Amino acid sequence: SFTFPANDEESDNVLNSGIDLQFSVMKACKNKEAAYEVLKYLYDDETIQIYLDDQGGIACKDGDFAIPETLKDMRPYIENNRMADYQDHHYPSEMSVDAMIQTFLLDTSDNAQEKFLKRFDSGWKRYNRDLIRKVQDYQKEQEDAQ
Repeated sequence: SFTFPANDEESDNVLNSGIDLQFSVMKACKNKEAAYEVLKYLYDDETIQIYLDDQGGIACKDGDFAIPETLKDMRPYIENNRMADYQDHHYPSEMSVDAMIQTFLLDTSDNAQEKFLKRFDSGWKRYNRDLIRKVQDYQKEQEDAQ
């Protein structure tokens, strides 16, 4: 494994890495204490290291976790926190950004970039309307409190 150079300056390169799983306990869970015990076990350092040894990943928890040999060339990026999250973690999958990007790449018109950005912005607003509303409500509450 290696980090693909994406810039003229090596110091500007980062390793893309992202957390692809999440634990949660639902509000309506009937056995919350048992669920939290399972989560406590899963979040234990020893359990995390077992998972990493088996799956070959990087811990998403601070601690002294071994970096797999298969990722040894990425170690300087990991140890120096030269990492960035995948961009697709920042927009809803319902937006079908993969199709938008493919359309953009095949579009040879002079305004291809403008069309792509307009479509992306429109989709982002559409699929994040509930989040946008919550932020607006919060901002209004803060203004009213002052």
